[in-house]
Amino acid sequence: MPDIQPFDASQYLTPPRLTVPQAFALSIALLHALPKAAGAGVHRAAKALNQTTVALQLLWSARERALSAAKPRDRVVVDRRIDAAWGALKLRISGYAMLPSALYPLAARAEELDKALFPRGMVFLKDAMEAEWAASDELLKRIDADKLASDIDTLAGPDFLVEIRAAHLEYGQALGITEAHAAPEGPSALLKPLRAVVQAIADYVIQIIAIVDREDEATSTVARNALLPLNRYREGAARRAGKGGKAAEEPEAEVKPDALVPEVPDLKVK
Repeated sequence: MPDIQPFDASQYLTPPRLTVPQAFALSIALLHALPKAAGAGVHRAAKALNQTTVALQLLWSARERALSAAKPRDRVVVDRRIDAAWGALKLRISGYAMLPSALYPLAARAEELDKALFPRGMVFLKDAMEAEWAASDELLKRIDADKLASDIDTLAGPDFLVEIRAAHLEYGQALGITEAHAAPEGPSALLKPLRAVVQAIADYVIQIIAIVDREDEATSTVARNALLPLNRYREGAARRAGKGGKAAEEPEAEVKPDALVPEVPDLKVK
């Protein structure tokens, strides 16, 4: 008979150093490996691990969204967009005004709108960005106050004003006029929930170790399978360290904060 390798609990008792992505990924892997016939102690520890992992996930997801939203838009790109939008409308209305009004009655209205909206031509598009936005804002307010949108849509088509309004909104956001960029909370905001997950992992590991009966090899097999994700994490960290990487700072595999955290089924009472 082959020698039975004794279960070595000591290798699991020192919790690894984990970043937020690493702790999140390891917790998910451990919950996936939860023994089907888990006892009350393992079940309670798994529930706590699930809860702390979800709490970390919520804060991590919120921070990632805040970081994404806080990135200022490219001011040059949105400046070009609004220039193109107003320029296209001006060309459309001015072009319609050039038609003979005797044949095309709306040509006269196009000429009126051209003079009313663009008495200075398009020079406002060469102003400083904040001044250009203010001029654009004034034009849109005049269009709404004088109820000119319907005539503009008839002459130019509805897409022009739609694009101008969208470009104007984005321009104001890029300049910080119509929307202040929210500063996300710093990384320290994740320290407390990260520590809670690390502690929950340690508690869960202890409960798994406690099921081992050295006279029953089957219990050692269950424990090894349940803790296999921890072994794999450490093996990956060792490989990265051997290649000159920072084992405690690099996740073994990419994990997203929207990954599904496994549910812990209710304990079945016999």
